[in-house]
Parts: sequence; structure tokens; C-alpha cells
Amino acid sequence: MQAGDAAQITAQQQANWDRHAETYSEVVISNDSNDLATVQVISAIKKHKNLPAAGAKFLDVASSSGRPAVPLAKAFPDAQVTSTDLSPKSVSLVQKYAEAQGVTNLTAQAADAQNLQAFDDNTFSVVTCSYGLFFMPEATKALREAYRVLQPGGLFVVTVWGWPDKVQMSEVFMGVSSILKGNRIGHGDISPMDLLPWDISTPRDVQQALTDAHFADATCTEFQHPLHMTVSDAIKFIVGPGSQLAPMLDKMKASGRENIQQEAVEAVQEATSKIGRVEDNVIHLDNTSLLLTGMKPLT
Repeated sequence: MQAGDAAQITAQQQANWDRHAETYSEVVISNDSNDLATVQVISAIKKHKNLPAAGAKFLDVASSSGRPAVPLAKAFPDAQVTSTDLSPKSVSLVQKYAEAQGVTNLTAQAADAQNLQAFDDNTFSVVTCSYGLFFMPEATKALREAYRVLQPGGLFVVTVWGWPDKVQMSEVFMGVSSILKGNRIGHGDISPMDLLPWDISTPRDVQQALTDAHFADATCTEFQHPLHMTVSDAIKFIVGPGSQLAPMLDKMKASGRENIQQEAVEAVQEATSKIGRVEDNVIHLDNTSLLLTGMKPLT
């Protein structure tokens, strides 16, 4: 990917997340109270043999509206957690979330995980990133930056969704896109990369990406992360004004499809009726996620 293309995608991602942040916080965090990805991240950190007994410094990149950053600060009250996100709007939501949870050992600031120039080499005991890496056009740069700012012996912990055929949430997004572009679900021209710039989501490839970034003892394990949300929340999240598909809908409306919003609602209803299951007006989506860990060597 050319540097100019990556910069353009990154700028678009920032604009999208500034627009999407409140909806994401409102819908996903409220409907994912157990936050199984954060449970996995915290468990991996607790098992890390090189974690300082006191004075640990954590960096969470692509924090969105505060997970796992805020739960990490609560789980490790003696650590100092720095939460970062490309989106200034997301940063403000992290601060609100931390205040609501009574967390005082966390600071939040805007930063691009692909260029952590605000942080010195060998600064952090742990670097985390939950469901953010695949939005980055230069994800390998983010891996190298995480390695750079980690202290020797430090731990890198990442969660990503698995390949879309194991992630019903991704299938719904792609299904809605296919329907709106005039195709049947599973027979359209929509691929994961129409929605995300990074296509590494198989365990072998992700583990190799960590190794290529010089992490030692790289691991990749699958875990299940089901999501449950009401139909109205799903519509808001997938095709609402603050959704990730909103830019596509805006273009369709500008091209003359005046009823595109109603079409989008119907597309969500159709996709979710065929993917996952709907019970008592609640959509249940089964998703396979990947937990990645790697350590910066002591020498």
C-alpha cells in the first residue's frame, strides 16, 4: 500500500470513528456487558511472568470508547494506564467512562497506533489493542510501534475478529452491503476488505505477523465472543446515522436513492433473519475471535 493511500484511509477512519463513536459506545458496550474480549486480555496479562509487582505502565491503542483500557485500570489499580485512540471523540468518551467507573489511574489522549511518536522506546510493561488492528491500513507498522514502546520483557496482547465466515457480525455487515448493492446474501461482490483494510485474520497469518515484528513466544488462540442486541439497536449500529455503513448510505442517497434509509432498515431485518437467530426481538450473533500475545525479548 502506498503511503498516500494509507494516510487517506487513516484520515477517513478518524472521520468515521468520530462520527461512529457515540453509537458504538451506546450500543455495543451496553449490549456486551460481559465483554468477553477484555476478560481474555486481563487473563493473559495476569499470567505474564514479567509483569512488575508495582509501577506497571499499560498502553491501550485504538481504545474506542474505553475497552479494555478502563476495565484494565480497575483490574490493575497499582498500574498506570494510558488509553489512546485516533478519534478525539472516542478519547472524550473514554474519559467519561473512566469517571463513571471511578477510575483514577488512567489518562486518555489522541494518538495513531501506527505512529506512536508521543511515546519513547521501552516505556510500557504491557501494550493492548482490542478489535482495532484490522481497521489500520498499516497494521504491520502498529505492530512494530507496539514492539518499540514496550519494555524488554513486556507483553503485547491483541484481540481481533476471526475470518468473516466465523463471525456472524461481519456476515451481517457484508450481507446488508450486498443487499443494498442489489445482490443476494452470499452472492454479491462484497468482501471483508470493502469494510476493513487489513485482511490477516487466520491464526497462522496473525501469529506470523507478530513474529515478523520481532515478538518472541507469539501465540494465537481462538475464543467465542457472542453478541446480543435488540433489533432496534442493531439497526442503529449497522445503518444508523453514526454507523460504519453511514458513508456508503450517504453516497447512495446522493446518487438518487432517496429511500435508502428505509431500504437499509429492511436490509438489516433481512440479513439478521438469515444470519444468527432472532428471539423475542433480540438478535443473537455467534462470533469466533482470536487472542494474540507476544513478548519483547529481555535481550
